Amino acid sequence: MSASETEAVSSLSDSESVILMNRRVIDDKKETEEVKESPEESKSASTPSFGLRKELTLFSTVTFVIGKIIGSGIFITPSRVLRYSGSFGLTLILWSLGGLFAICGGLCYVELGNMIRNSGAEYAYLKESYSFKKKRKSSIVFGNLLGFLFSWSYSFFIRPSATAVIMLAFGRYFAQAMAGGDTPPDVAVKLCSIAAFIFISLVNAYSLRATAMLINITSVAKVLALIFITGLGVWQLIKGDHSHNLTSSFEDTSPCVGEIVLAFYSVLFSYEGWNGIGYTVEENKNVKRNLLLGIFLGVPCVTGCYVLVNIAYFAGLSKNQVLSSPATALTLAQSTIGDAGLVLIPLMVAVSTIGAATGAVYAGSRVMYTTARDGNLIETLSLLHNKFQTPVMALIVQGLLTCLLIVIGSIGHLIDGLTTLMWVFYGLVFVGLLVMRFTRRQETRPFKVWFPVPVMMIFIAVFLIFVPIILVPNERLYFLLSLMLFFAGIPVYLLLVWDRLRPKVFSKITDKLNKVFMFLLDSSLPATAPTTSTEIITYTAKTDGNVDTNNDN
Repeated sequence: MSASETEAVSSLSDSESVILMNRRVIDDKKETEEVKESPEESKSASTPSFGLRKELTLFSTVTFVIGKIIGSGIFITPSRVLRYSGSFGLTLILWSLGGLFAICGGLCYVELGNMIRNSGAEYAYLKESYSFKKKRKSSIVFGNLLGFLFSWSYSFFIRPSATAVIMLAFGRYFAQAMAGGDTPPDVAVKLCSIAAFIFISLVNAYSLRATAMLINITSVAKVLALIFITGLGVWQLIKGDHSHNLTSSFEDTSPCVGEIVLAFYSVLFSYEGWNGIGYTVEENKNVKRNLLLGIFLGVPCVTGCYVLVNIAYFAGLSKNQVLSSPATALTLAQSTIGDAGLVLIPLMVAVSTIGAATGAVYAGSRVMYTTARDGNLIETLSLLHNKFQTPVMALIVQGLLTCLLIVIGSIGHLIDGLTTLMWVFYGLVFVGLLVMRFTRRQETRPFKVWFPVPVMMIFIAVFLIFVPIILVPNERLYFLLSLMLFFAGIPVYLLLVWDRLRPKVFSKITDKLNKVFMFLLDSSLPATAPTTSTEIITYTAKTDGNVDTNNDN
């Protein structure tokens, strides 16, 4: 063997030895990781693919918007709107303006939803928009704190109490329909409410597809019900009983600005739910298209139905009948089709409330789940079912709170204060949108709402916060109570969430709870969500790339 061949062999041996040494180091690391991770931990550990499923199509997004908005309000509130506005003409204008307002608010959420791909909606928007100086820990803490305070207020007070009111409305109308129009006992109302709520929660826990199907069915049923009511008004108009209401539509218009404001406030109550588009982001197949079309198709559909139904009320009933009616649709049906209306209309309202409650349960569970996944609530609340990939733990906790409030029953005044508090959060979200226009100029925005729109929404939010407090003295007490619940979340955050003050024993308790409920609920912790804007963009690109948009309908 020549000297050159000997050097080649020796150099080859050296390279091989280096490769072998690297392989041994890698193998040693793998063995160490395998020893540290037990089979049970490996089974329950989150994987990048384990999270909420992307199953919402365009149709499901549109029906979710419709279903989240249309509840019992359109069947009940028209008399209150007319009482404050004074005339049919002004009432119709206010209902139309309510739809325009819902579109503007929804478009702000479309921009935010395209930037922040997180189903927490207000929680995620507040957390991200007020954590704008990433190099300063104080701003990150403030963003997390503000997001936590929203989730604390929404998940544990606002959403359960609002859902309880919706379910009590269902129980009352469903039991009335079953009783042939007679007033049902309170026990029957609550039992019907709890039974229906358990059914809705089970559907939400079973699968997103089943939840979307229930919302689709009830949303279509709602639109058909409103078309039916419109038909009753047309029939009365043909008969000519109250056609003069439409020819003298602006008579007796209220000259008091305060009363008109209260009328518009009642209209906006019936449009509550326009923000629901933000809760569908992580599970939407095509966020860029579906969010925008969900607002542009869903809200005008609701607005058209609302205006037509109000025209039907005014064509079929006298002004005094509308003003004295606690449920305008029921009065119209009874005057048109007799006693059959005492059964038919309550059933329609019951179906409408089922759809609204399904969307409410969906939204509430996503906020609680997302907050827990981010580490701003106890981690156990983020558990997903291994098979269905639904937030089972959040649904259970939300369900227990809602059932408790259904049993209590008398929470209407608390809802008024919490609704006002919700507008505080809406206003902060709109401000946060403008903040990110300056702090995140470099980020790509698939949709960018016209600048005056969020500015207008901020003024409307401030307006809706202070008007009931100024004009309705009782509202001050309830709003003060809701603020106390809001600020009670600060010590909870500092002691149980913030790393600097949280006791170490709390982490140990959380780990034990995780293991117990993982076993009982056949569930696992989800993959960690992206936190920074760069991570969100990267995560979005990856997840959108895994979706077959050709099948998205």
